[in-house]
Amino acid sequence: MTYKVGQILYILSKKNAGAIIPVQVVEQVTHKKMSGEEIAYIVTPFNDQTKEFELSNIIGEIYSDLNSLRETMLSRTTVTIDEVILKAAENAKNFKQQKSPDLPQESKDDNDALTHKPEESHRQLYGETQHSVKLPDGTVAHIRHG
Repeated sequence: MTYKVGQILYILSKKNAGAIIPVQVVEQVTHKKMSGEEIAYIVTPFNDQTKEFELSNIIGEIYSDLNSLRETMLSRTTVTIDEVILKAAENAKNFKQQKSPDLPQESKDDNDALTHKPEESHRQLYGETQHSVKLPDGTVAHIRHG
């Protein structure tokens, strides 16, 4: 990925789960070697602009815009919530089913909650399609268009 000096990037920290650290690219360093050319980026964090770090040494995922960062976080959160709900539904099957007019029956909406995929609803609503692309650094980017 290439960046421009002065560009703001957002690091989704792997070290401090859930932390988003804005950094600014302050320098681009090009190393020309016999084996080829390497480009390194030096960044400074928002909270201590006297410190500089090489971007490739930062432990986290790099995003150049907040929308893609938000989508990634929402997607991961949705997956986690779906897993918790599915586990609860499976645990509930351990109860003996008793028919009683006093007990509410499981509704169709309860069953839909287990099979609902928010991404599909979003795509149907907005007519979008989504593709995944693996970037050279191993990051998987999800691209929506429509």
